[in-house]
Amino acid sequence: MNIRNALGTAIAANDAEGVRRLLATGADIGIKGEQGGSMLHLAAMADADRVIPVLVKAGLDVNAPAIDGTMPLHMAALLGNRVAADALIAAGAQVNAVLPTSGDTPLLVAAAGIGNADAAQDGFDHAGVMASLLKAGADASVLALDASYAMDRLLAAAANLVWESGKGAEGGMAPDEIIDLLPSLGAHGEKMARAAALLTAAGAPMRAAPDTDEEGARLAVDLLNAAAKGDAAAVRRLIAAGAPADAQADDGMTVLMAAIHGGDERTCAIVIAAGANLDAANARGLTALHGAVLKGRLDLVRLLLDFSPNVDACDRHGVTPLHFACGGGQAEIAAALVAEKANVNVQDSRGATPLLAAAIGTVMARNGEGCPDCVAILMLNGADAALGDRNGLTPVNGLLSAARQWWLNTPAGKAAEDGWSGEVSLSEFGDLGGRIARVMALLQGEPDEVAAS
Repeated sequence: MNIRNALGTAIAANDAEGVRRLLATGADIGIKGEQGGSMLHLAAMADADRVIPVLVKAGLDVNAPAIDGTMPLHMAALLGNRVAADALIAAGAQVNAVLPTSGDTPLLVAAAGIGNADAAQDGFDHAGVMASLLKAGADASVLALDASYAMDRLLAAAANLVWESGKGAEGGMAPDEIIDLLPSLGAHGEKMARAAALLTAAGAPMRAAPDTDEEGARLAVDLLNAAAKGDAAAVRRLIAAGAPADAQADDGMTVLMAAIHGGDERTCAIVIAAGANLDAANARGLTALHGAVLKGRLDLVRLLLDFSPNVDACDRHGVTPLHFACGGGQAEIAAALVAEKANVNVQDSRGATPLLAAAIGTVMARNGEGCPDCVAILMLNGADAALGDRNGLTPVNGLLSAARQWWLNTPAGKAAEDGWSGEVSLSEFGDLGGRIARVMALLQGEPDEVAAS
C-alpha cells in the first residue's frame, strides 16, 4: 500500500484521533493500493487496532477484498497481528472467508504464516490470531485447494523447524513426535506448540496417509481416474486421504497429465497446488506442458507457465512444446511459450526447428491458417530461417516441398503432364496461396504488417 499521504501515515501510526481529524477535513477514505487493498488492509498490516473501528464507522467494508481476494483479516492472519485481527473480528470480519486463488481461510493463512522466520519474534502472534479466529467460529476442517488443512500447514512448518534444529530423524517423524519436540525449540517452537494445542482442541483434521501399500495403490488409481474426469471435488478428497499427487500410471501418465487430458482447469490447479512435479514425463517423454499444447488449451498452458515448468522439455524425439504449437498453428500458445523464453531455434532429433514445423504446417496442418502467425512470432524473436534439419531441409524448402505435395494431389496437379515445375501460380492454391506468400515473405526477412499490428 502507498502510505505517502497524511491519512495513510496516521493509520500506520495507529493514530485514531489523527484519522478522525483527517476524515473530518475531507481526506479520501477510498484510496486503494496498487493491488486494490483498502485503508483497512493497511491497518491490518500495521496492527493498527485503534483506527480499524474508526475506518469501519466511516464507511469502509471490513470484508472488501483486494484484487486477489485477500481481505484485511487474511492480511492480519498472515502477519500474526493479533490486535488487528481482534479489531477486525469485532467489526464483523468473516472468519471463514476463502481466498479464491488458494482456498485459504484466515486460519489456514495463520497456520502457514507461523512457519516464517519472523514469526519467532515477539511482535508476531500467529497462535494468538488462531485463538481469536477459533473463538469466533473459524472452521479448522476447511480444506484448501492444495488439499491441506490448517493442521497440515502447521505440521509442515513444525517439521521444518525440527529438522533445522538437528533433531529430525531420517525417514521422517510422526506428527505426535514433531509436536512433542516443539517446546524444546525456543520461542518459535513454543508458539507452534501452542498453535498445535489450539487446533487439536478444535478437532482439526490432518491429511491422512495410506495405511498400506495396497491402499496407497488404490488411492493412486482412483486419483488418476478422477483427474482424467475433471472431478475437482474427488481429486481434493483423494489427495486429502493420502493419494500422492505425483502418482503415475503404467505408461508414465501423471495425475497432472490426466487432469490436463480431462480439461478442467480447477482440477489442474488443485493437483499443482498439492505439489505435482510439472516436469515429470510419460513413457513417450511428454510432459504436462506438451499435453496442454497438444490439446490446444491456452488457459491450461498459461496455468502451467505460472509455475515455471521446463518450457523446453523434450519428448523421446527431441520435440518441445514450441514445436507442437508452431506445427499445429497455435499462435497464441506459441506466443505464450516464447514469452517464457522458449528456445526458438531448438532442434529435435531430426534437426527440425519450430520454424520448419510452422512452415510445413502452413500447408499441411489442420489448423494451418495459424501457422503464418507462428512464423511471424518466431522470426520476430530471433528464429534462424537458414537453419535446416539433418537432411538440409530449411523452412523455405520445407514450405515449397509441402506446397508441391499439396498441389500434386489436386485435379490440376494430377493432370499436369510435366508435374511440378515450380512455376505454378499461387492463385491455383486458393486461400492457401495467400498464406504461402506471407510465410515466404516472412522467411525472406520482409516486414510483416500483420505481425507489426
